[in-house]
Amino acid sequence: MSKNSSKEKNQDPQLCEDGIFKSKDLIAVIDGATAKTPILYDGMLPGKAATEKVKEALQQLNPSLDVYEAVDRITQHLAEWYRKRGCYQHLKEVPAERPSASVVIYNRVRKEIWQVGDCAAMIDNVCFYNRKLIDDITTQARCLFLQMQLELGKTAEELSACDSGREFIMPLLKNQSLLQNNLGGSEYAWEVLDGFPVLKKRIKIIDASGAKSVVLASDGYPKLFQTLEESEAYLQNALADDPLCMNINKGTKGLTKGNNSFDDRAYIRIEP
Repeated sequence: MSKNSSKEKNQDPQLCEDGIFKSKDLIAVIDGATAKTPILYDGMLPGKAATEKVKEALQQLNPSLDVYEAVDRITQHLAEWYRKRGCYQHLKEVPAERPSASVVIYNRVRKEIWQVGDCAAMIDNVCFYNRKLIDDITTQARCLFLQMQLELGKTAEELSACDSGREFIMPLLKNQSLLQNNLGGSEYAWEVLDGFPVLKKRIKIIDASGAKSVVLASDGYPKLFQTLEESEAYLQNALADDPLCMNINKGTKGLTKGNNSFDDRAYIRIEP
């Protein structure tokens, strides 16, 4: 196993919502969802709390389980935590406040990679991204708004200091939770670990038998390479050329002044 790393977007490691889990048979990168509300859970931001609870569930997981059983066990672990805190019913009714996380897991026993949400994987030199339609839409809306602001005379520095494009799409970001794990069949629905039944049809299973190397990463790395150094260098070059994240690395948020990236990030490379 070569280098692995989880890095916060700001200067406080305690606020990093991405994490790495390693056991004998399971290795995972977990991406806690960026909070849309100021609510804390056990003193942590919702995404950070979700990452820690998913780690707990993985520690207890039997690696012989298939992905659907495994996801159900993780979901049950989160739901039980909600019940102990007395907030299960509230979170059922208000999905925007749920601690949520995406995950990509390498299972040594089953020789499979599992993707729930938008974390990425690479087997040898083949990348597997899992982006969702609703993010493409909000990303395009933000970039369009920012382009209009530039045409109206705003400078890139002004927009970096105050991301009016993200403010523009914030109502969509808050309300898109209505479609997370939504079982109604909408094309905009998306999957995430949040303590409620996951959209199983969107869970990805990738055959990793025969792999010489496996890379797992959160979407804080827009492009994966065989080494952490290459992946980090690409990210930093993209940020230098496109700090607003509206051209090279289009996204729902840009580089905030004082931060070292647009998002938290985690990366691990495995040699099976």
